[in-house]
Amino acid sequence: MNTRSGLPLIALLTISFFTHPLLAQATLPAQPTTSTVTFKHLGPSNSPKTTHLTVTVSSIPSSALPTRPLPFRAIIKQPSGKFADPTGLGLYADGRFFADSKFSINLLPGESKIAIAAGPNFIPITFTAKLTAGKKTLANVQLLQWFSPESRGWYSGDNHVHAQHDRHAAVKTSNAYTALQARANGLSYITEAGSKLTPKDIHKLDRPDFLFRYAPELRPGPFVGHVNTPGLNKSFTYAEQRAFETGPLPVQRIINAANKRNGVVIHTHPMTPRHILHWMGAGEFYSDAVIGRTAHAFDTDQRATDELYFAALNLGAKVAVSSYTDAALGRTRTLSPGDRRVYSYATRFNYKSIISAIRTGRTFATNGGPIFAFLNVNAKTPGHTVTQSNPAEPITANVEVHSLLPLRSVELYQRGVRIKTFNVQNKKGKFTATFPIKIHPTLPDWILLRAENTSGKWAITSPVYLKPASSLTAPSPLKSAVILEISNHTRFIHLRKQFFAHLIATINPDYQIAHIDLIKDNQTLKRFSMLNGNHIQNNLTPVTHLRGDYAPGWLFHPSKKPYHFQADFPISKTGWYALRITTTTGKTIRSDEIHFNAKNPNSHAVSFAQLTGPQTSFRIHGYGEEMKITNIKFPFKGDHWWYPKNTYYQIQTRFHSQRRALGPTNPKHAARFRRAAFPSKIIAHRGFSAIAPENTLAAIKAAVKAGSEFCEFDVYASKDSHIILMHDKTLKRTTNGKGKTTSATLAYLQSLDAGSWKSKKYAGEKIPTLAQTLAYLKTTVTVPVIEIKQAGIAAKVARDIHKAKLNNKVVVISFVANELKTIHNLDPSIKTAFLYGEKLKGKTWDQAQFLTNLARRANTRTLNLKHNLLTPPLIRELKSRGYNIWTYTVNDQPTMQKLMRLGITHITTDRPDLLKKSRDLLTR
Repeated sequence: MNTRSGLPLIALLTISFFTHPLLAQATLPAQPTTSTVTFKHLGPSNSPKTTHLTVTVSSIPSSALPTRPLPFRAIIKQPSGKFADPTGLGLYADGRFFADSKFSINLLPGESKIAIAAGPNFIPITFTAKLTAGKKTLANVQLLQWFSPESRGWYSGDNHVHAQHDRHAAVKTSNAYTALQARANGLSYITEAGSKLTPKDIHKLDRPDFLFRYAPELRPGPFVGHVNTPGLNKSFTYAEQRAFETGPLPVQRIINAANKRNGVVIHTHPMTPRHILHWMGAGEFYSDAVIGRTAHAFDTDQRATDELYFAALNLGAKVAVSSYTDAALGRTRTLSPGDRRVYSYATRFNYKSIISAIRTGRTFATNGGPIFAFLNVNAKTPGHTVTQSNPAEPITANVEVHSLLPLRSVELYQRGVRIKTFNVQNKKGKFTATFPIKIHPTLPDWILLRAENTSGKWAITSPVYLKPASSLTAPSPLKSAVILEISNHTRFIHLRKQFFAHLIATINPDYQIAHIDLIKDNQTLKRFSMLNGNHIQNNLTPVTHLRGDYAPGWLFHPSKKPYHFQADFPISKTGWYALRITTTTGKTIRSDEIHFNAKNPNSHAVSFAQLTGPQTSFRIHGYGEEMKITNIKFPFKGDHWWYPKNTYYQIQTRFHSQRRALGPTNPKHAARFRRAAFPSKIIAHRGFSAIAPENTLAAIKAAVKAGSEFCEFDVYASKDSHIILMHDKTLKRTTNGKGKTTSATLAYLQSLDAGSWKSKKYAGEKIPTLAQTLAYLKTTVTVPVIEIKQAGIAAKVARDIHKAKLNNKVVVISFVANELKTIHNLDPSIKTAFLYGEKLKGKTWDQAQFLTNLARRANTRTLNLKHNLLTPPLIRELKSRGYNIWTYTVNDQPTMQKLMRLGITHITTDRPDLLKKSRDLLTR
């Protein structure tokens, strides 16, 4: 949906005589139940060939409120199909204009279609006026107020409007017309964010129910994003604004300054556009979230920004939700004030109270539609914290949604996980519900509400924060933000022929950066170390300084014990590039890899950003192209910095076990990105079976020596109920014995030679028992992986595990679901994984459904699949359902590397040495 075209506004205005049957929740009377129009003929018009129409708009009176004239927005579509403009100020692309309670216009005779709306609180109306030549007609429109958030203390505003963004305007703008548009859209206040018009004396446009203020939008640097600062008791001077541009993390300095002046800072349009980061991408918001100090509010406008907002909350940020339009009212294709907005709770209607509400998170945001969302948790509302007095105390979320149109969804999110989707299909009016909540004992916890109706209008609340009765102490977890973009722009808006890699890396201040590596094709291209100091040219801060050309440079911050880094580095060769952070404690964070093609003749930008923390991951890929590199002239003039051609973006999130993906599927562009190789855990198959006899202590000891984190082996039960290591049903292949494995006694089994078949070197190697094997592995760090080959022996396997006191260390796997279910029932602390290797049928969703059904039968959340079954779509689908994916048996390096890039966490191999080598190559 092109939200800047005005199309959503047409959807709002084309509801013809909408009847709302569920008005019981409003304070207004139930009758009448719709907005109305009446016609009156007033005599002859001035011309016999035309007709004269006057439209007046007022509210329907009630016992609570008398009728009153209403400012409104309207569209007139004439019989010719053209839009009419009664104001003379110019029309927007969808035909809308704004008037204060009435307009008059001469029209051609015939049927004109007219749409009238006065903000989301009133039921809009569309009607047909049948107009006769030579006659005057009066249309008296009365709009019904179906809901009043103001009566509950919730006042709506738009903190980001430009009355005239450009030097020349297609629509004749003024501060007064800006205020009229805001009032016509039902706003309680509006903030002018900078315009070619002077903001002087705009407060004189205030009314008892409307406030107009000025707070310029700040653009403190590339890869920072833009911020708005409403509520300042004194505006920032030009010198102060220039000072914000110097040094790293300028938003941190803006927050400090705004706090001293009682204002708030709002990070605005955070993904405009989504495929590039360098200008309006809210780049610093990632770093600020990791540092633990963000802007007071965050503008959300789509599902994508919701996901980034959730990730920041999970890292501990306490930040209010907001929304905005960035409306440029002189342009014909723009939103109008309030088409996205924030509602703030205030006990009295004044600007100071509204700003205080934003500061403390007492807000919800919408995209302007007739939908309102309210949440309280144990009587606490958004912005507040619920502190549990004791662990047994019940915690309940109370949901209330009001929607003029049928609802599509009402959802509760906790720590980014969609914990409840209520059944609201086609419900409208008032919806209420309750839901029990459990608080996380160690991680930052919060809950918020999101609702959406069938027209795509949504509302999202700020979070209610949750604090357990007694938090468990835990070491400070590592959090990180990484941004990597390769592009050919200057610091501001011009293009250059040279490409630079722009690097930003931040970890939480509990840790310290040791060094940063820029990696090309899995080799370190440049290592940046604090030991070598910073490198700054011409006093221009690398990456984020606003003006001038880029040059090689890098900066660690702060100068002692740095937790933040940013750098510019020239790029000229085709290859796969990535960024790796190494902390002083040896922890590493690695970005996804992005592909730069030096042979691409066009200007282009390829970018990656990620935000990670405990049980939280947000990742975005972006790509776009511009003009041909050979066409760039000096000095460059123009607005070529959006890279608007061949655009692509993809967002992937993981919150706890819930995964989501947003963005188009385009294999061509997706091929420009790949996951950094995941350091998969090594599972030695039947021990180091490539060099030693399988399922013997010799093979297991060799696997441990080779550095295997896990060692798999197979088990059967002997005739006399001992659990022994053996893969086959018979003894023939791997021993000098005969007969069925299960028909032999332990004494007979351990009299056999289980090593000579492999090599004379292993002559006399015995078949070990499970007890003997666990006794050895207990002395190592290698995790035993026990594959049950024989049905009905799970209880005996569990017996031996408990005797060894390894129930918290081992993993039991099997192709037999009932064996795993038995293990789980006997001891849920024993980890299990279901094995499957047969050909899968159907499409990806069908395959995933089949596998998850098997896993549910086995009562496990881990699937161990044959490697040739794994496809990227199947992996994504299974992970989105919360399943861990292991694989077997992989013995060639290309497949190992492919699986590590796909994020497979555990790989079973006969060659643990080769897998370790492959892992080291990809992650060094």
